[in-house]
Amino acid sequence: MLTDAGSVTSTSYFDSTANTAAVNRSGTGVVNSNHFTFGAKAGKDWLHKSLVWGLVSDLSLFKQTAVLDASGTYPSGGGGYSLRTVVNTNWLLTLRGRAGLPVRIFAQGIFYATAGLAFADLNIESTFIDDTELTGSGTNELAGTQLGWTVGGGFEFEMDRDFSLNAEYLYADFSGAVSGSIANSAAGFGTPANSLSSTFTSRADFHSHVVRVGVVYRFNGAADAETTEGEKKPD
Repeated sequence: MLTDAGSVTSTSYFDSTANTAAVNRSGTGVVNSNHFTFGAKAGKDWLHKSLVWGLVSDLSLFKQTAVLDASGTYPSGGGGYSLRTVVNTNWLLTLRGRAGLPVRIFAQGIFYATAGLAFADLNIESTFIDDTELTGSGTNELAGTQLGWTVGGGFEFEMDRDFSLNAEYLYADFSGAVSGSIANSAAGFGTPANSLSSTFTSRADFHSHVVRVGVVYRFNGAADAETTEGEKKPD
């Protein structure tokens, strides 16, 4: 997470670069969160030149929340401030291609790599307040679907003709930024309320490591990945 309190001007809330730098440092950090997830996926495979090529899409319940609480003291002029940034998601959708190598160990299977697009409802909300006479305060909020990317790999082994066991790792990456403003909500020193304003930007780089285990049902049977003309299915 990253906070940017803008630059110092004659009408900005912050009157020194030392104070904006202090706020920026306080609002920047890394937060980790671990949760269970589950969902469903669908796809199609083709066998070509001894490799399995496929397209897959999946939708998962993806309730993740990360909270960064910070506070500090202004180095110039005194007074304290506090920041709170909350980042959360509820679902994750991926659209991916995959390429795999058929193998037979204890059963027929596929080791594969996968990559593609990822979508998530990435929500960012930040609040700021201080205890100076001018009482600076501000909020910003971003809510909506964000586009990212994903890469990973896994393996799939036949349980019988129709069912396979699948284990998969995905790394998903999203970024989002939202801007608001910090203003003086109180008057003081001959300054009217809400007459000073600084940009208040929050940015979240959301990185997720997803490990999944599931059961796959193949509508055409486990060995029936479609072949291109003139090729044989592996024994």
